[in-house]
Amino acid sequence: MASTDSILPAVIVAIGLAFAGSNVGKGIERFRIDDRTITVKGLAEQDVAADFATWNLVFRRGGNSFSEVQRALAADREQVLPPKTNPCATPAQAESA
Repeated sequence: MASTDSILPAVIVAIGLAFAGSNVGKGIERFRIDDRTITVKGLAEQDVAADFATWNLVFRRGGNSFSEVQRALAADREQVLPPKTNPCATPAQAESA
């Protein structure tokens, strides 16, 4: 027959194992639940219908003569922007449009 000296440590170990198993089970359950959530911090985005937009247009030309490149850029600008909205248009060009 086992003495009470050897039963007490076995009971303490059994209680410890049960407590540890319970905590491990709760931890795994919490890990699986936390895996299904998303935390959003900072900026949020929302699509909004707009009635005004600004587009930056860039024209690039290269050449050996500055005046030749300027004429080519002006021709490119005229193809894309009508003279009334062209900020580089002369007043005569804007009136004739």
